[in-house]
Amino acid sequence: LGEKGDLSELLEKLKEGDVLRLTEVKREQHYTMPPARYSEGSLVSHLEELGIGRPSTYATVMKSLQDRGYCTKVSRTLRATQRGQLVTALLTSESLEPYVQVDFTARLEAQLDAISASKLEDRPFLSSWWAQFNSAVAHVEQTDTRLLRDEVAEKCAWSLFPLIPSEHQETSTQNLVNQEASTLSELQLQPDLRAPTTPHAKSSQPVSCNAATGTAELAQDAFLTRLPRPQRVCPSCGEGKMVLKFSRFGPFVACSQYPVCGWTAQPREPGEAASAQSIVDKMALGTLEAGALAHEEVDYSGLEASVRNGPVGWYVQLGGNVSHEQQQRTMPPDVKALKVVQLREELERRGIDTRGRKAELVQRLLHAPDIRQLVPFKRVPLPKDVKPAEVTMAMALRLFSLPMPLGEHPWHHKPITLHQGRFGPYVSMPTTDDSPARIDEVESHNSTSLVMCSLPKHLSIWDIEVEQAVQLINHKLERSAKKRAAAKKDNKVASKGAAEGARSSGPKATRARSKRQAVG
Repeated sequence: LGEKGDLSELLEKLKEGDVLRLTEVKREQHYTMPPARYSEGSLVSHLEELGIGRPSTYATVMKSLQDRGYCTKVSRTLRATQRGQLVTALLTSESLEPYVQVDFTARLEAQLDAISASKLEDRPFLSSWWAQFNSAVAHVEQTDTRLLRDEVAEKCAWSLFPLIPSEHQETSTQNLVNQEASTLSELQLQPDLRAPTTPHAKSSQPVSCNAATGTAELAQDAFLTRLPRPQRVCPSCGEGKMVLKFSRFGPFVACSQYPVCGWTAQPREPGEAASAQSIVDKMALGTLEAGALAHEEVDYSGLEASVRNGPVGWYVQLGGNVSHEQQQRTMPPDVKALKVVQLREELERRGIDTRGRKAELVQRLLHAPDIRQLVPFKRVPLPKDVKPAEVTMAMALRLFSLPMPLGEHPWHHKPITLHQGRFGPYVSMPTTDDSPARIDEVESHNSTSLVMCSLPKHLSIWDIEVEQAVQLINHKLERSAKKRAAAKKDNKVASKGAAEGARSSGPKATRARSKRQAVG
């Protein structure tokens, strides 16, 4: 072959029966790489090739794709999010695909350009367009939304419904996963799969979340698509199957046997590991032993501790029963929302004393034998640096103990308390009205003031001691004293300047200025 690898000239000289002599054999290995991800520039170029949009609209299109959560920008490349994948699967479904064809937009823009150039009549065009649009809307309105949702779920199945280790899963699928586990581990270690080494290989990056292990993840995704399609068995009841549903908070995965089974989970984002932890939204840690929360006056022994995922993030909960909630059994009434008459009726039905105020009645009903195990008593958000899978029973007890007294300040003889707040952990100490710490850093609460100090990065909520908390509070008090002294000095300077200004503008100063002007 020539330097350019052109076969045409060589093949023209060959005739039938010619003997070819082998001169050299080259061993080369080539892996087919996926096309490179779109960047903003390459996507604009592709839109220009398709005839979609105008130069004035491309910036708005790029901004809308990211603002609406359809894609994210990572290392100058655009990567589809879970919402983007679902919307794409919806628009390319069998029912809606005819109405979102690429050439429709290009053809429409060309017709509008022809109208602006007086090459096409506008009214006949609008009449024809409206007739097609009206019939298309009527056809879409008759589309079965359930079938459309199932079609979307089937297209995004391996992202929405990853394989979950469960006793209800098919053994054939699990055996196949075990057989291929070694193959996947080898794929992640082979250097040839991480970057192309042959001259004919493309240098584009693979479609993956991590460029360093992108091809291994791509191979794993390809392996998952070759697995026998599981029946999406619900990991809770084992009878229903996982289905895609939508709510005002977005898409979620649920069991088809609802309300018999109330298992739900959040679908994972593209690039996340396809594991059980990525979709399970509640995990039981165990039950509390007697005296586990020694400083609490209420007895919480026997209650279940669990890790849960809520609208604002992960948290630990004391009370409730994970298996009971997943099976959607009969739940107790909302005790705190009941009126006094209803509380007394519920207590009387259980043979419990009905005397007292509403707060006392609520506590009695919450600790009733048939309700106590099913209602939450405490909820504490997890610190940002703690993953849900890493939470242990000891860590949960530490969080349930908050606000937790650490000890007494050696100088002020005030209790120091550890808290977990909205913006992270902090320590607090009450101060009297004559305390030197009474400025911005102090939060007033009735007649008591609190000096609060956030924990620095080198301290954590798990190992802080009273000595370290005392140092933080002392440093805060010193800064408060310095700020107060500086503010007092500034006020004194300002008062002195105001007094001098008043003297210079008084009647005596006015008469003296008049005399000087007269002499001059």
